[in-house]
Amino acid sequence: MSHWVDTPIVRDKRTQQIVLDLSNSSWHLLEWEEDSSDLTLTLAKYPSLADRHKVYFNFASMLARFDDEDFSFRELSMKLKNWY
Repeated sequence: MSHWVDTPIVRDKRTQQIVLDLSNSSWHLLEWEEDSSDLTLTLAKYPSLADRHKVYFNFASMLARFDDEDFSFRELSMKLKNWY
């Protein structure tokens, strides 16, 4: 049996710079919403898709919020890659 895990890559629209790359992880993208300067991802760590986490990206401030903490995009990337 095979399973699809949709792993996100987030780019800044203005610069096309990758600000988050979870392509080699088991974070599954469940939902996303965006407007002119913000992006919200709903993620779950495969295989436990019931444990959902929201990540809010603010491109004006270049900060992301995860589990009620603010991170630079680089710090967020490290936090998610090391999440168990």
